[in-house]
Amino acid sequence: MRRHISQPLWGRTLVPPHYDVIRLDLVRLYSLLKERTELRAERTNPCGYPSFVISHIRTPIYPVYFQCFQQKSQIETLIKRQSLRVISIDLSKALIRDTEASLEEAERLLASANRSTLSVFDPGVRLSDKKRALGFLDLSTTALPTGIPELDRRGFGPVRGELWLLIANSSAGKSWGLTQLAKMALMARARVLHITLEMSADRCAQRYFQTLFAISKRKEAFQHVKFKRDALGRIDGLEGVQITPKLTLDDPAIRRKLEAKIDQWSQRLLDNIFIKQFPTGALSIGQLKAYMDNLEATEHFVPDLLIVDYPDLFKLDKDNFRLALDEVFKDLRGLAVARNIAVAAVSQSHRGAAKAKQVGMDNVAEAYSKIAHSDVVLTYSQTEAEKKLGLARLYVAKGRNDADKFVVVISQQYATGNFVIDSCLMSGTYFQLLPQEE
Repeated sequence: MRRHISQPLWGRTLVPPHYDVIRLDLVRLYSLLKERTELRAERTNPCGYPSFVISHIRTPIYPVYFQCFQQKSQIETLIKRQSLRVISIDLSKALIRDTEASLEEAERLLASANRSTLSVFDPGVRLSDKKRALGFLDLSTTALPTGIPELDRRGFGPVRGELWLLIANSSAGKSWGLTQLAKMALMARARVLHITLEMSADRCAQRYFQTLFAISKRKEAFQHVKFKRDALGRIDGLEGVQITPKLTLDDPAIRRKLEAKIDQWSQRLLDNIFIKQFPTGALSIGQLKAYMDNLEATEHFVPDLLIVDYPDLFKLDKDNFRLALDEVFKDLRGLAVARNIAVAAVSQSHRGAAKAKQVGMDNVAEAYSKIAHSDVVLTYSQTEAEKKLGLARLYVAKGRNDADKFVVVISQQYATGNFVIDSCLMSGTYFQLLPQEE
């Protein structure tokens, strides 16, 4: 007989009365489930029931599994949010193993259940379906801006479902490059989640305030370079420009001024970014997914752009370091596809690249397969002469969706948090414009 469940195992309402539920015998259900999945003997709870309870829901019909007397508040929350979504039977198996790794997996499964929805069969793209078959016409407009016109015109910014990668030498400004991407995404009204494994969250926040509001550490004038261009838009000369920032971190009133900036820009910019620090070498892909699920559940925050600084510092198997690093990059791209978000990351070049005039794909440290899993790969190069002038070069080593293998010269001013101030396509006479290195 069809009736509502009013007294579950915990003695509290499990399903709101408006749900149409058939309550079936737990033991009989367990027997049927055991036949289907070829389960072996499992641990039972104090009530004598299996380690999970199954409720059978009509229209649509699908099972829900969870462990009795554990994670009760989380399960009830799922149900109250009219979820009753599928939690894999792997959850029960993970809890039964009772190890640190299995508990982490169980937490991830619970978190993912909170955001998953019932999937329907997708037959794919039929070329006669005008709406779906011509969807590629919208792809060129989906790339988030980089603030570098030469890249943005070709759609080489972060794109949903893709992995964007910047390769540079140690301490060359990789993190500033990611901050630039985040700033431009925020200005485009996108949401950003910044995961940092190297820099503290406080230092990372400082850099964001510097780049968003052109704040320097000290009250002094700075020189930066603007480019002169020829008829083809290539560099034809260099022009020095002097700037004096209005805001400085050594200003006694800087806290009050920044609080005013926060009040002014919270809704438009600052509400749309989270910075999360994890200990170096401690974060796994499973933990990252669980964190993002919890962020969505508690803060209703789903990022458009996920920034990872940087994947080489994830928790990796020391015995199979390169294989583990390959899996991290593969999983990050999978995360971008599964959640329909853009993922941007950086990686370090090997020591030989420090002396290279131009960093290429062959200069990537550890696993070269990072390149294979990335859709857009930029390399950052800078000679001593360029560093003195605040110049650098970005080489588009890989562009899956447009012509690549070209160089963009950028002018920078890290003192005010600017990864790029001006940019221009490199010409054959570029190095002749630089002072000769001694």
